[in-house]
Amino acid sequence: MVGRRFRTVECWNYTNTPQIEIVLISVDGKRLPEKGGLKVSVDTGFSGYLLLPRRYYRLFQLDELPEQEFRVFKTLIGDIIMRGARAILRIPAF
Repeated sequence: MVGRRFRTVECWNYTNTPQIEIVLISVDGKRLPEKGGLKVSVDTGFSGYLLLPRRYYRLFQLDELPEQEFRVFKTLIGDIIMRGARAILRIPAF
């Protein structure tokens, strides 16, 4: 038999994942969110990257990484280019 077949045995409910509030600050001092904190899920496999919707990412494009440092993921429908930018992540005191 060539290859393997996998099937779902059980789905876990992720509606109650641990979350923390963070503040992202761009190099020109813009803050996301403007007031309060942005709730993000805690992931034990965190590699240092945070995926943001395009409307939020636009605030950080001023310090966007060079194009050769963008990650490219190949999918069945084509390549997905993941842009990257630097930001300061602040975790408010508990």
